[in-house]
Amino acid sequence: MLHGVKFYWIILVALFVVSGCDTQPPREEPTSGILKAAEINAKLGIAYLKEGKVEVAKKKFAKAYRQNPDSVSVNTGMGVLFERLDDIEKAEEHYKRAVDLEGEQNASNAHNNYASFLCGKKRYKEADRLFMLAAENRMYANREISLTNSGLCAFQQGDKDKAESRFRYALSVNKNYAPALQQMCMISFNKKVYKLAKRYLDRCMGTGMKNLEIVYLGYMIESKLGNDFEKRKYAGMLKSLYPDSKEAFKVYQDEE
Repeated sequence: MLHGVKFYWIILVALFVVSGCDTQPPREEPTSGILKAAEINAKLGIAYLKEGKVEVAKKKFAKAYRQNPDSVSVNTGMGVLFERLDDIEKAEEHYKRAVDLEGEQNASNAHNNYASFLCGKKRYKEADRLFMLAAENRMYANREISLTNSGLCAFQQGDKDKAESRFRYALSVNKNYAPALQQMCMISFNKKVYKLAKRYLDRCMGTGMKNLEIVYLGYMIESKLGNDFEKRKYAGMLKSLYPDSKEAFKVYQDEE
């Protein structure tokens, strides 16, 4: 069973912003009205991005940045954009700016997102420090996300024990956090502790989370436990929800 690594990003307002001469910050301090307008433009930018209207979204984010260049989320968004454009130097510049604006005492979303970027660049020690600054901030509402990302980063590094420890820590913060439950389900399955894997599976599915990986994992767990009814249920889900996947093809092969 493959153990996929997918980081959980938290960008509350802005995702992307266009670069260039028209994104320079204004000389005057922005008023509360301008700050609010920046948030509105950023939200509009997100809406356009979801619709695939990238050029319109860029204009909205450019305006948002002109209105408030000191926004944590806008700077994080610039990091995302430049990373996608493979401009790593500019991406890191804006991720770091977001972290500086947020500050260690308030370590939260920006720290999580920059840490995810660093882990992707195999800068594991730096990444873990930022993940844990956010995770140890008791005022941070998304501690379980940073802990789960820390576990994913540890797994990517090859440290399975540390990864499991971080996933367990995440569940001690939020026992119903589905991504951590999914990771513990997979770890238990890989260890061949199938009854424990099923308990994590049931808890994960109980949160409403449903993706190809967890559904196929459910199929595999129920197969190992000999639960034919549950196995057929997951087989049906794979065939109906993910008919073109290699996992669904495997189910068809098993049924021949």
